[in-house]
Amino acid sequence: MKSVIFLALAVSAYAQTLTPQVTQPVRPSHRDLLLWRTSAITLAAAHVLDFGSSAALNSTPNVHETNGFLRSSSGYYLVGRGAAVNSALTVGPLVVEWLIMRHHPKLAKGFAVINFGTSAGPIWAGAHNLSLRQ
Repeated sequence: MKSVIFLALAVSAYAQTLTPQVTQPVRPSHRDLLLWRTSAITLAAAHVLDFGSSAALNSTPNVHETNGFLRSSSGYYLVGRGAAVNSALTVGPLVVEWLIMRHHPKLAKGFAVINFGTSAGPIWAGAHNLSLRQ
């Protein structure tokens, strides 16, 4: 009888080690979230600069859009298509990042680095467009 009680206690103790432990969800630090939000604002501002500087060049004589996808048959910048492309290039990655960060919040810092790097292209294009106005 003693061996049965000992066996029952041993089995119940072993069963308790097999039950899953309740863990707290992993949250990114406030600093990482702030960095990601700042990078998202930087990416949006870069695309606004690119769009605004390209649209402003439509009134400049002898300056034509070099991107064939965003150029009309007369060579000028298509404002509607440019707005759609810049919006998609801004909102698309940010939505995907947000959806991924809901389940993997530790990726916030990596996404921030990607956003800062990606914003360099539109910033360069906007600066180039502004230099053509002179």
